[in-house]
Amino acid sequence: MGLSLSQSYFLCGLNKKGKISPRKTETVVSMTASVVVELLLENVFSCEKKRLKANCALPENRGYLVSVYEFVKAKQPVKIEKVIEHYGHTFSGKRMRAVTDSIGNSLSSAGYVSKKKAGLFRNKNAYVPDPKAVEEAVLPLRAEFLEGSELTAETVVLAVLLDKCGNLKRYFTSRGRKIIRKRLKEIKHTPQYEIVQKAVLCTDVFLEWINLHTK
Repeated sequence: MGLSLSQSYFLCGLNKKGKISPRKTETVVSMTASVVVELLLENVFSCEKKRLKANCALPENRGYLVSVYEFVKAKQPVKIEKVIEHYGHTFSGKRMRAVTDSIGNSLSSAGYVSKKKAGLFRNKNAYVPDPKAVEEAVLPLRAEFLEGSELTAETVVLAVLLDKCGNLKRYFTSRGRKIIRKRLKEIKHTPQYEIVQKAVLCTDVFLEWINLHTK
């Protein structure tokens, strides 16, 4: 299995020291969004009227998303806003650390990152990325947005989230980002991208929250 949406988002946000950056609300909430939309696209979650519901057991190959899955399952149907508030607005919170450590460990097991101890008391984890792994995460963005390959929901949502938290500029020139944003606007009105549009619709709920709670 290749990189998933949440794994790709995580990898693209890591700096050379193995920490996700920039450490701001947009980046944190987008992390939660990547997990929710991944499970939505796997039909594990469904979303109606901005509320999430678990449809089935968590697949074994998505075990690293258990924290968010269990929360939604216990509270369903739960408002997306409640999910955002539960996991908080910083990466230092216990609940968000559970999410990022689980994703980080899945990447470490697959050889995409090197896990190291970090923090003043060496009680936190850092995940130093393999440059080739980051390139693997970015490659679909280039292929689908810049080289004409068919757009997939995972790649579209990844582009939206990276752009929102400011990390898209780490991998694309100003011209490249303009092309990506132009195509993102186009697909909202293209019938063939119905699945993509549903994923973006859910993602937009997270973006609306960010716009409302950040300056």
